[in-house]
Amino acid sequence: MKHVRWMTVCFAVALTLSACGGGGNDGAGEAPVEQPAETGGGGDGAADAGGGTDLEATARPIYEGNCLACHGTDLAGGGGFPGLQQVGAQMSEEEIADRINNGGNGMPAFKGVLTDEEIATLTQWLAAKK
Repeated sequence: MKHVRWMTVCFAVALTLSACGGGGNDGAGEAPVEQPAETGGGGDGAADAGGGTDLEATARPIYEGNCLACHGTDLAGGGGFPGLQQVGAQMSEEEIADRINNGGNGMPAFKGVLTDEEIATLTQWLAAKK
């Protein structure tokens, strides 16, 4: 029985670590790619907060596959990880893109883990969270 518990704990830790990335910050920065155009919204991202846009539909699975383990299903954070519900009011779009690409403050870099397009989509979606 102890063996099963130990295997379960190891699996949970491995799953959590893989979901949070794991890339290091090598200090090399790259300018974010041009942001994809939002469709179905008013252009200011306000419609995005409710979740009914194509941007939401594109960004949410990327978030769930890479960010959810640390930042939570509702973007509220917890356990020492910051919430992202109003990150667009706290950081510029460029700062968000830089943090996703290069990591920092305990967050791993996702450059090389996510495509430039995925990072641009997440950046635009999170920047609208105000």
